[in-house]
Amino acid sequence: MIQYTFFPADGRLSEYLFSYGTMEIPAGATSPLLSPPNGLSGFLIRVKEDKNALVVGKDFEGKPIAHQPNYVIGQTTLPITGHGVGHITFLVVFFQPLGMYQLFGCNMASLTNKSVDLIDFLGSEKTGMLIKKLKNANDREKQTGILNKFLLSQNQ
Repeated sequence: MIQYTFFPADGRLSEYLFSYGTMEIPAGATSPLLSPPNGLSGFLIRVKEDKNALVVGKDFEGKPIAHQPNYVIGQTTLPITGHGVGHITFLVVFFQPLGMYQLFGCNMASLTNKSVDLIDFLGSEKTGMLIKKLKNANDREKQTGILNKFLLSQNQ
């Protein structure tokens, strides 16, 4: 079974972010995935994974969604279903409905019912640096600090 935890972001980001969270698939398990439409968009970044770990997600038409290792997902109008296999931990950034647009100036309509690779969204340099820092951080508090600093820097 997928385990979810939620924790707050820096208060200065409350206009843009709903919360942070983790989504963990335990080792040796195949866990069903169901993500209902909730009006939020987000970043999902793999911070830990087994060698053969896999996540498969499909949109309401059966098309692959959220199949990149690190991705941005737009608002969904119908549930995303799928499954995860092997130990994987995602760090999740849940944006307020307009938060991603406000911080990054993206066209939210282009992300509706879609996911894109985080590299395509942020660029390879920003993505590489962010992921490296998050994976090297050894606890949630440090990861939260890294995310807060990164997202606050987008609002300048």
